[in-house]
Amino acid sequence: MQAWLARIREDRAALQRSYVALLALSLRLAQKAEVLRRQKHFRSGLREASNLLWGSQKPLDLMELHDWLTADMAALEAAWAEVWVSGDAEGIRLSNDVVDGFSNVMEAAMQTSGKRDMQDEDDLMQALRQFAEARRLLALHVRRVMKARPREVELFTDASAAVQQGAG
Repeated sequence: MQAWLARIREDRAALQRSYVALLALSLRLAQKAEVLRRQKHFRSGLREASNLLWGSQKPLDLMELHDWLTADMAALEAAWAEVWVSGDAEGIRLSNDVVDGFSNVMEAAMQTSGKRDMQDEDDLMQALRQFAEARRLLALHVRRVMKARPREVELFTDASAAVQQGAG
């Protein structure tokens, strides 16, 4: 009986670690999306061509970019798979929403010009708001199913709450 209870506790702890990894890694990847958006501005046009020509800047290496994104993506996918295998239906749905939200942030970041401040990029801001809400809902679900105390808390900081209010 004790071995069975220990196994249940270990499984719950592994699932909780997967949820935490999913939340953390999706945020890290969304931040990388913003870096890529800014790179579009700084690494384009005549300035980029002249910097490459004179050797003051190395060319963008797509394999380095791939590796930069893949390390976090692989860990995110492993956490997501663990949720799919061990999570409940609501946790799986909310995890899918977080991954979809991150994907929407990446897509919006790649479609923006990178020349204006982020507040001016409506599609990106909307994607970020939806992503933040998906992360919040997943975190609250995890707190409920893992019986964390207190279960209902305000997760956003003052700054992020202001961004959320701008969505409504």
